[in-house]
Amino acid sequence: MRKYECMYILDPSLEEKDGKIEEIKKWMEEKGSVEEVDVWGTRKLAYPIKKKEEGYYVVVRFTSEPEGVQELREKFRLEPAVLRFMIVRR
Repeated sequence: MRKYECMYILDPSLEEKDGKIEEIKKWMEEKGSVEEVDVWGTRKLAYPIKKKEEGYYVVVRFTSEPEGVQELREKFRLEPAVLRFMIVRR
């Protein structure tokens, strides 16, 4: 198991942000374990993404196998509520 850090930006107009954060956390727990979830909240974006000026930032530290991270990337790509995401190895 390797350690990773994931930052993602949710659409700020999303009604159930906490529900979406829990759903994404469950994705990560399916393939490994979540160490910490750090919610930064709504912040102004440096440039518009999908015509949005603000985003809801969340940082998650987790452990997983590399194959699990690849599956997680696919889920993020298909999720319309996620404006951007980045997963890096710690």
